[in-house]
Amino acid sequence: PCKTSHGAGCGQRTENPPALAVGSVNATNALIANWFPRKKGWVMGITTAGMMAASFTSVLFITVYSPKIGFTNVCYFLAAVIAMLGVVSLKWIVDTPEQCGLLPDNMPLTEREQQEFGGGTARQDWTARNLICSKDGMCYIVGFGLLFIATTGGITAFVPYMLERGYSQVDAVGLMSLTSLFSLAGSFIMGVLDTRLGTKKASLIFAALYVIGYSGAFALTGIDKLFLLPLWLAMASGGANANLMASTLVSQYGRANYASVWSVLFTGASLIRNLCYLLIGAIASLSGTYARVYLFWGIISAFSFVLLAVSNFKYRPAPQN
Repeated sequence: PCKTSHGAGCGQRTENPPALAVGSVNATNALIANWFPRKKGWVMGITTAGMMAASFTSVLFITVYSPKIGFTNVCYFLAAVIAMLGVVSLKWIVDTPEQCGLLPDNMPLTEREQQEFGGGTARQDWTARNLICSKDGMCYIVGFGLLFIATTGGITAFVPYMLERGYSQVDAVGLMSLTSLFSLAGSFIMGVLDTRLGTKKASLIFAALYVIGYSGAFALTGIDKLFLLPLWLAMASGGANANLMASTLVSQYGRANYASVWSVLFTGASLIRNLCYLLIGAIASLSGTYARVYLFWGIISAFSFVLLAVSNFKYRPAPQN
């Protein structure tokens, strides 16, 4: 990035570039919100692709090395890598570009952008009550919470669903890893849509893909191999969940307020997401098949679509108490 007085592309580098790869998606998204408010969707589409890559890289690493060095030692190794990233991040990470003489996206914010992104770096007094009791706050918690269930549940139920379809466990795990590769592209594409079309339109497209994909997989369950196409369509877009949950709050509450607002609304959505495993067990037990689990994911995604459609994704200041 360039120094403040220079335009984009001047070739100068800062002594403290922002580190995008950190040990927590919460911290990463807060960093992106401050550094890249204009292109937050595009940048998050790249960084959260790592979450999708973990689905197959971590499974492969644990599978290969657990028999050789033991599962406990594998955990120690992974903990050491995370600790190393934490130490390195202490030197590399700068919270905001203004702290080291730079500008968001390397360009001055226009007056319109000042309004859209919530002005400068001063935080506002958003209380948990103001957030949770607002219409948009509840739509966020329930809407993205249900999509969060469908994202986690789509991966969790995949292997037993494939075993029901007659696939071996090795083939089922292999297909899940292939799905994770598709998710890398899906995360990036949804990030581009977020930047080009806006966060609300991207969120609605994401929810619609879940409705079509999961409902389509259920409808085609009896047709060998063909049911995988809509299922892959839904799961390949799963990386967008982490992107859009963060990007929405940046759009609604601004750069400076993102971290504090996220701690309230994301926690609410996560509480709903924690029902995922209970729902999988209950639906599969009552219906006798994992196919109806995916039908349920399609139904709740349709409900999420409606909630997000009636939400206002534009910036709003904190209410004056």
